[in-house]
Amino acid sequence: MPESDFYFIPEIQFETEIVKYASQVCPLAFACLVSIMEGTAYPDRDPIGALLEESSKPESAKGVEAHFQINKQGNHTAIPEAFIKLMPAIDRETVVSALRMTEVAIWLDSNLATSMYKKFYDIH
Repeated sequence: MPESDFYFIPEIQFETEIVKYASQVCPLAFACLVSIMEGTAYPDRDPIGALLEESSKPESAKGVEAHFQINKQGNHTAIPEAFIKLMPAIDRETVVSALRMTEVAIWLDSNLATSMYKKFYDIH
């Protein structure tokens, strides 16, 4: 399927650009952004997968749960730690830059559900 057939809401597009930019200019910000994406802890099951199993489309939980288990087994929450262990000492400017990029990404994430709802239910 061509990439143009996919629709990514603006928040996802912008967050992807922030991650790309951070990877090039601020390793600390990149590690923080990866941490946001990978999470911090793993319960026994994916909470979204558990909800999907109770929905009208329980088979939709399979992919979500498989992805969750891959992340859990690979200990993906530790990936940012591996980046930070390799970094030299950082200055205040670097910390502030990383915090700003992280804050924007968190804000974008917090609006994803609303944006997706508006897009798929055509609410303006």
